[in-house]
Amino acid sequence: LGGLLSFSAATAAASAEVVDLTLEESIRLALDNNRTIKMAESDVEAAVWARHEARRNGGLTLSWKGSATTLGGRSVADARLAEPLTGIKYDRTFYNHLTLQFPLYTGGQLENSIEAAEYGLDAADLTLEATRQTIRARATSAYYKILQCRNMIQVNQEAVDTLEAHLRNVEAQYRVGMVAKSDVLRSQVELANQQQALVNAQNSYDIAVASFNNLVGLPTDTIVNASDELTYTKYDLQLSECTWYALEHRPDGIAADRAMKAAEAQMRATKAGYRPKIMAQAERVFSGDKAFGTNHAGSDTMSVGVVASWNIFDNNITEAQVEQRKEEVYRAEQRFWALQEQIQLDVQTAYLNLLAAEKNIQT
Repeated sequence: LGGLLSFSAATAAASAEVVDLTLEESIRLALDNNRTIKMAESDVEAAVWARHEARRNGGLTLSWKGSATTLGGRSVADARLAEPLTGIKYDRTFYNHLTLQFPLYTGGQLENSIEAAEYGLDAADLTLEATRQTIRARATSAYYKILQCRNMIQVNQEAVDTLEAHLRNVEAQYRVGMVAKSDVLRSQVELANQQQALVNAQNSYDIAVASFNNLVGLPTDTIVNASDELTYTKYDLQLSECTWYALEHRPDGIAADRAMKAAEAQMRATKAGYRPKIMAQAERVFSGDKAFGTNHAGSDTMSVGVVASWNIFDNNITEAQVEQRKEEVYRAEQRFWALQEQIQLDVQTAYLNLLAAEKNIQT
């Protein structure tokens, strides 16, 4: 069984792909393959079509309504006939109604719906950019994690080698009576602990590589050779400057602002229910015994004009809808300010971690 397992492990290792990657190549892979980005791109496409829908609502529309019926029963014959009542007679009648409409005034519903769709598209674009930045940061962190774990394997291996040499020295001193047995046991325990740390470091490295592969879209068993090395660059930054820049440029913060404005536009569009609507309209109605034709027994009429409608009393349905939109605006405002506070916290946390890491380099 042990031989079979060893053979299987060797076969799997031999079949695993080996890839040499730099940091820039890793970021490019992540941006090309990450599924979270693809979902955000789909949200942008949906927002584009939502804006298209809002704009199309302000154009011409042509509708058709028709019916086909069969009439049966007794009919009254011409009075000149000897038998005024005839037998059962069946007739067919076709009806067509064509309507061409163009909105002239919608009480602000059309304009505000378009504005809300525009803000929605902006928010989707900004969310996509925020997702890309997040994936870029995660790919960078995952790449550096591989480098860090690889270095920790080297550090722990050097410690194991040092403790093995130390144990051999202590055992030699014990054999000539220079140290006690407890010194030997202590050295053995230190070596065992360090060997365990080496095993954990190797396991952390394997997990870091698998997580990196999952993030950039590679098979999880791919062997990654990270060709870059960890380096230190001094960042001469002030917390106030970093916070200001983040508040001005982070796309998730700007997206929250656009979402808030979209909610406000939706509320204004809903308020159009209080106002009348005016449509330019042309109609043609014709009927007969042919599907799309007329005869002497049918009709054919046309009309062109302006149609106005006003829902004067709707049992306060519009009021209820407006109140709902107001609450949505309030929630959007709270999300915006909560994100502003979170951005400030994120910047301060990252800045303090950066300072601590810089101090620990010398240590």
